[in-house]
Amino acid sequence: MKLNGYIINTYWFLVASILLLSYGLRVSGLTSESLWIDEGYSLALATHGIKEIVQGTAADQHPPLYYILLHFWLLPNQSVFFLRYFSVLIGVLGVAGAILVGCSLLNRKIGLLTGFLLACSPMHIWYSQEARMYILLSVELTFSVYSLWRLINSSNRFYFYIYLLSTLGALYTHYFAGFVIIFENLIVLCWALKSKRNFLGKWASIQGMIFVAFAPWLPIALYQALYHQMKWIPPLTIETVLSTLVLMVCGDSYRQVPPLAFIIGEVLFIVGIIRGLWRALNTKKQYFPFLFVGLWFTIPLSTIAIISQKYPIFQPKQVLFLVLPLLMLIAGALVELPVVQQWITLGMMSVFILISLANLYTLNTKHEWREAAIYIEQSWQPGDLLYFNPAAGALVFKVYAKGPFPIDGYPPGYDVVKGGWEGNPVTPEMAHKIMSGFSAQYKRVWLIEFNPHFWDPGGFLATWLDQHSQLIVDQQFQGIRVRLYDFKNKVKK
Repeated sequence: MKLNGYIINTYWFLVASILLLSYGLRVSGLTSESLWIDEGYSLALATHGIKEIVQGTAADQHPPLYYILLHFWLLPNQSVFFLRYFSVLIGVLGVAGAILVGCSLLNRKIGLLTGFLLACSPMHIWYSQEARMYILLSVELTFSVYSLWRLINSSNRFYFYIYLLSTLGALYTHYFAGFVIIFENLIVLCWALKSKRNFLGKWASIQGMIFVAFAPWLPIALYQALYHQMKWIPPLTIETVLSTLVLMVCGDSYRQVPPLAFIIGEVLFIVGIIRGLWRALNTKKQYFPFLFVGLWFTIPLSTIAIISQKYPIFQPKQVLFLVLPLLMLIAGALVELPVVQQWITLGMMSVFILISLANLYTLNTKHEWREAAIYIEQSWQPGDLLYFNPAAGALVFKVYAKGPFPIDGYPPGYDVVKGGWEGNPVTPEMAHKIMSGFSAQYKRVWLIEFNPHFWDPGGFLATWLDQHSQLIVDQQFQGIRVRLYDFKNKVKK
């Protein structure tokens, strides 16, 4: 290709186009929805010092690296756009990594198609627009697996350092990195048994370095696993796994498409992918790379699913790091298909992705904290108390409402540095003690609830207020209920 007399390499032109597309899709509508509670936690913790960040993550359920990086990123600007923009850039880097891995393991055609599919992936875009650590984990594990591939195919020490840094970074970002490390060790063991290269000694030294570097955090990780279990995650079902696989490939369009049309489209797509993979695996040159990618996807997913039978840990967001190997398998299958079937299969996938992208940019799916904050700020009067259940809701509220509001919540004394795992569910006696004290101090109380079942499954806070004050506002926002009670007109009981 020629442009203004200069020769432009088609490959690099396509790479640049895919990266520009990925950036555009990720930055579009970045602040159209409010922060939700976990993003508010990220912002609140990252604005503390490094010592407090380490203390806060130790009191929570994740390692500290994401929050430390976010801390330095937010030094010049703490706006919502800048907060989420950190994930946007990481997501684009992930697309670049996908192209690199696809080209290295298979070929340029598959690498470019993988990058394109990931650039348009609704699930990848979603978490590239969210101020959480999942997109960072995905990118770190991409480079971890890529450097492993290069290590077993060459003796370049550069990839030794890339593997060490990316794998250690992944462990200090999220514990699910361990599932990919299991895959990597199994691959190295199987490969070493068939290879003439003496690689196991070097590999053992790498794993030893990672263990030593992670050892200071290991006691905290064990404590979190024992006492900070994610009890809100439901038991794993086949339906959950299947819906997650669909989400990873084409987003949430299955919720809008008529069931029969979706089933027909999925059958056509699956038949095409299976045929393409069969053709690819019958090509001797591509057998090991395809097997490598297949195990990269199936071993971590199977391990998580097995553990979830006893300890539920399976959530779609936590397997984001497996979207890349899944899309790489799909890209590899597509290029092996006859042209007609190739276009039919890709067409089915494209329709579902486009519907999901339309949903992503037009539907409001996050909790409406911005809208709730604006409403309360406009209606608040001196003598009012804002009471949050759970108390962590104040983290997001304060991002959008800057007034001098008295704020309290349950559990009392909640702080991101101290953590939010201590306390007991509200009882009628506790509700009476809390609210009767407020009735003597304030004229009105705003009860602001999201997921109130965590700490007040019996609804005792609202029950006490209904019995001892007058309800004058009951406003619903997405995921949030706002009620205003007036103590001046108390109900006589």
